Amino acid sequence: MINKKTGLLVSSTLIASFALAPIASAQMDVIVVTAQKRKSTLQETPIAMSALSIEAMNDAQISDVQDMQALIPSLNVPQFAAPAQTTIRIRGLGTAGFNAGLEPSVGVFIDGVYRSRVGAALNDMIDVERVEVLRGPQSTIYGKNTPAGVISILTQKPALEFDAGTEFTFGNYKQRILKGYITDAVGDSETLSYRLSGVLNIRDGFIENMNDGSDINNRDRFGIRGQILFEPRDDISMRFIADYNKINENCCAAPFVFHDPDNFKFITLLGANLGPVDPFKRRVNVNGKVLTENKTSGLSAEIVKSFDSFDVTSITAFRKFEEISDIDADFIDIDLTQRRSLDDNYTTFTQELRLTSTGDNAVDWMVGGYYFSQDLFAANNTIFGSDLRKFANFASKGLVAGLEGAYAATGEIPNVVPGSTFFAAGTGLNAKFNQDSESYAVFGTADWHVTEQLTVSGGLRYTNETKSVNAKIVNDSFSQIDLKDTAVALTIGGIVQKTLPGAAAAAAADSTSPFFGAPVAAIMGHPGFIAAVTSRVTTAVGIGINKLKFFPVGSSAFTDTRSEDNVSGNVTVSYNWSDNFNVYGKYSRGFKAGGFNLSNRSRAGAGTFDAETITAYELGLKARLFDNRVRLSLAGFDQRLHGQQVAIFNGTTFDLNNAGDVSIQGVEWDIQAAPSDNLFVTFAGSYLNGKYNSFDKGPCTAGERAIAGHACQVKGFQDFSGKKLDNLAKWNLAASAKYTVPIGKYEGFIRGEATYRSEFNPKADLDPVGKQPSTVFLNASVGIADADDLWDVSLWGRNLTDEKVLQGVFNSVGQTGSFNGYPNDPTTYGVTLRLHY
Repeated sequence: MINKKTGLLVSSTLIASFALAPIASAQMDVIVVTAQKRKSTLQETPIAMSALSIEAMNDAQISDVQDMQALIPSLNVPQFAAPAQTTIRIRGLGTAGFNAGLEPSVGVFIDGVYRSRVGAALNDMIDVERVEVLRGPQSTIYGKNTPAGVISILTQKPALEFDAGTEFTFGNYKQRILKGYITDAVGDSETLSYRLSGVLNIRDGFIENMNDGSDINNRDRFGIRGQILFEPRDDISMRFIADYNKINENCCAAPFVFHDPDNFKFITLLGANLGPVDPFKRRVNVNGKVLTENKTSGLSAEIVKSFDSFDVTSITAFRKFEEISDIDADFIDIDLTQRRSLDDNYTTFTQELRLTSTGDNAVDWMVGGYYFSQDLFAANNTIFGSDLRKFANFASKGLVAGLEGAYAATGEIPNVVPGSTFFAAGTGLNAKFNQDSESYAVFGTADWHVTEQLTVSGGLRYTNETKSVNAKIVNDSFSQIDLKDTAVALTIGGIVQKTLPGAAAAAAADSTSPFFGAPVAAIMGHPGFIAAVTSRVTTAVGIGINKLKFFPVGSSAFTDTRSEDNVSGNVTVSYNWSDNFNVYGKYSRGFKAGGFNLSNRSRAGAGTFDAETITAYELGLKARLFDNRVRLSLAGFDQRLHGQQVAIFNGTTFDLNNAGDVSIQGVEWDIQAAPSDNLFVTFAGSYLNGKYNSFDKGPCTAGERAIAGHACQVKGFQDFSGKKLDNLAKWNLAASAKYTVPIGKYEGFIRGEATYRSEFNPKADLDPVGKQPSTVFLNASVGIADADDLWDVSLWGRNLTDEKVLQGVFNSVGQTGSFNGYPNDPTTYGVTLRLHY
């Protein structure tokens, strides 16, 4: 394993070797961006941002958002249980959780159209011109759900002249990628053009299922995009886009990281073959499906009308997203669960209208309005398997059988007849949610050019949102046990007869007490019950601690509505010392909407969460040095997030609430240099220091819940104030170099990348079992191209040293004390041929 010092040495040595190269007149092109929804150069835009061209993405073999983290250190994109369960983080901030009610903290926009869930933005990028990654809150211009930043993907526009290209990639794991595009005028028109592009990405999986020899975590993705561009006059442009993308993959399996000894014993007694406890052997033994199907499609229209002193832009879009996941969530070859299926789908309609000043003005301005509407359906269905009841009884040392007999005999639980059993095969939990969201916003910005060098900018955005939900949660199993509170409550006929203040009182229960009766007293005095309360033996089936309560077989429903509004804004002061040196200071506020917990819960109606708000201060500079042969961007920032939305998996479901205050301070830099005509180098990095300033209901680890007298055993939560944020690595570095050399009438090149990430813990409860070491990833490519840009071919490799790290670690489903994890991709390599016509 490469340690931190080695990683820094690799990066430093790479950069030093670049710096020693001879300097020649190799100026870099000026980069034009639209981060502020008006064209400006990267140099003069007072935002901490990265811009990736199509050439840079081709060189680095970047095909989707997850791949971009190899070039942008402040960006982290781990993938979990399904493609849609990918989390996008910028500067350590992001939203994770298997919950359709949660919205992302990083806004993703493709050609100006917002993708309201990450799953709708993860398909392979098609025919991209440029990607802009904006760091820090961007709510003033881009709206809600951008407190951490924005990823804006801009695709190639249709052209009136014929152009076409194809790309073929073949790699290990039987990887096959086909990309293509064609553009031209429609007929002989001089005002109407089209563009058609598509991608097909197929690859075998990185994980073997020992049960049937199949592979899991494969690739099977398809996407197509069609465009029409109509420009009848110089002052009118109309762009219409239709796209369709599909993912159909056996994804995503999570091998075991650790087995609790009791879990291991009981599961193997039931006949399970658990396989290696090493996630990087990439083997699981699953006797059910691990399948995800994801479809996204949409239509959009962008119309721009230019007047003498301003432009009017209208972007109208309709989008649809569907995802079905069918996963054997216990990841073993016996039936603790038969299946866990998720069915999420939604439709959105968005309309943006803005007026933007043009020309040279003392004050540049922009005003606009935005409307968003979404109809969302989410269903969670967990079906218990035939082995769950036996496993639960083993783990509780016979408590389950005792409870079944006693409660059925005394009739203490309504709707439960003698002979009923806990965790009966084929029963389980089913929840269905319908949520409607509607929001509107008005916004405005102004850039006052006080002098030729000094500009003062500001903006405000008002947002109002209303969400309505109706839900039905069905429990058709005598299975709802919740031991998370501080007492043991006994109910007869639905009425609480006696409440005991915890394990000690339970152990001292008097079997002759008139409050109980012999059967109940026998249960309270059962050794298995005492063990469950004091050492949480029964948590192997997802049972909590310290309170026993049952919910009757049947269903419950609820409806609710919430409304909120927010005012976001920013103030920026920028100063151009020269055409090549700019500094700025910035204050900004961001906003992420609250909502409803759309997940299985033990009772309906519990589960709203509040909005997030963020305040950020930033100082930055941008410079072009050595006659524009070196570009430098540097930013220091302090971000304070209030009410961070956290969803933490406890082995059964997600606990969702708001943290108190979170702070992240850091420094980012991005250096690009062309020391000679033949050499281009980059070096980017970030240092992040983040912690919970206040979080009095932080998560408990499984081990803490098992410690007698521990606060997490008594309360079910603990004070997380002062603790480091999960998923946060202090150091993130990325370096690359590309050297080109003439080979006869052709041009050869060699390219290398090194990325470093210091240690981090992906578990939200910061359980030490999740801690990951520092890592260095090495990628490289070599190739040759035609001098007329008609073709190029390259050999490439990623993760050449087969570095190993877990993207996520979680409590095993139904087996508290055991853990599973999602390993990173192994070494991959292949050849890519591009043809241009």
